[in-house]
Parts: sequence; structure tokens; C-alpha cells
Amino acid sequence: MLVDISINNEAGGGAKVSVSKRRASNANSWRVYPSIKEAEKVLLAFGIRGKLVEGLDHPLDLLCQLGSRETIDFLSVEVPEDVLAAHGFNV
Repeated sequence: MLVDISINNEAGGGAKVSVSKRRASNANSWRVYPSIKEAEKVLLAFGIRGKLVEGLDHPLDLLCQLGSRETIDFLSVEVPEDVLAAHGFNV
């Protein structure tokens, strides 16, 4: 399934990962993780390559500096439905 993935920080150092069907802003699923590292593991499982997660500008390092209303959006990615479900996402 082609999905859009975004992440933003949460109080206490956590991170919220949101997944929605491509171009379907009203059908999304999200989960909050206790740390950015835990959220990073999920992004990697979804096929967001390590270079995007840890690349030139280290976007997840910048996440701590952003307000909770500011998100980092990743390119659309094809994620199998069973992988989404295994991580608690239902889109």
C-alpha cells in the first residue's frame, strides 16, 4: 500500500508517527513512541532507508528542536499491509 509517513515530537522526548493512504488525508493512523529511537525502528521497518533517517541533515536529530505542531514528512513509500498491521497501524 502506498502511504505517506510523517513524524513529530511529543512531550517528554517521545515521537508520534502518522501514516495515511497516499492522498487520503482523512484516513490516517498514528502511534506515539516513548523515544525518537523507537520511532526510528518503525520507520526503518516501513522501508524508510537509513540514509533518509540518518542522512545529510539528520532529520530525526532536528526533530527535538521542532515544536510538536511541526512535522517531518517523508516521501511516499510502499509498505505491505501486514507490516503496517504488525506495528499497530490500520489505514
